[in-house]
Amino acid sequence: MNKLFLLCSVLVLLSPAGCGQQEKKSEELPTLTFDTMDSLVAERTVDSLLEISFRPPKGWVRLPKASVDSAVKIVIPNLGISLDQTVTIRGVFIEKSSGSFFVVTKLDSFTLVDTTRTVQRAIEYYGATDSTSVVRSAVFRWGPFQVQQLMVIGSQTVTLKMIFIQPEIHRQPFEWDFQILRTLYPDKARTVESVVGSLQNHSIIH
Repeated sequence: MNKLFLLCSVLVLLSPAGCGQQEKKSEELPTLTFDTMDSLVAERTVDSLLEISFRPPKGWVRLPKASVDSAVKIVIPNLGISLDQTVTIRGVFIEKSSGSFFVVTKLDSFTLVDTTRTVQRAIEYYGATDSTSVVRSAVFRWGPFQVQQLMVIGSQTVTLKMIFIQPEIHRQPFEWDFQILRTLYPDKARTVESVVGSLQNHSIIH
C-alpha cells in the first residue's frame, strides 16, 4: 500500500492533530521514508529562499512568474490556506490534461502547536464547500523536517497539504499542496510520493 495512504489510514490514529491531543514532542514522532521513481519526476529545481530543492511531477508545467499572481486568486481559496499570516507562493505546477496542480508556499511561521487549529480550519473550510469532505491528519518526521500532513477527500478532488518545519535551526516553514481529481488520485499517488521523496534540504546551520 502507498505510504501516503498509510498516513491517512494508520498514522492519523497516532497523531496529536488526528486525536485532538496536545502537541507531540518531536522525538516521539514516527519517521517515514518516501521513495522516488525517476520516471515520474522532472529535473531538479532549486528554491534558494526556502533553501530546498525538489523534482516536480514529470509533464507538469510551472507557471511563469507573471501568471502566478492571477493563479493565486484561484489557488488560495481552493486550497483553503488560512493561517492568519502572509503567505508567499514560490511556485505553481499544473498538469494541463487533468487540471491537477502542485503549489509551493512560504509561511511566516508554524509550529506543531498549530496542528489542531489547522485541522479545525480545514474541517470548517472544506465542510462548508463540500459537506461530504473528510479531513485526515498525520504528524511525522521526514528527513530533517517535522511535517504536518492534511488529506482532504472531497466528492470531486483530493487535496494533500504538507507543512514542513525545522525548529532546531529556526528555519522558514514552507507548505506543499497537491490537488488532484479524486478519480485520478490512485494513479497519481505514486507521483506525489516521488516528489516528496525528492525533497532535499540545503539549509546551513550557522
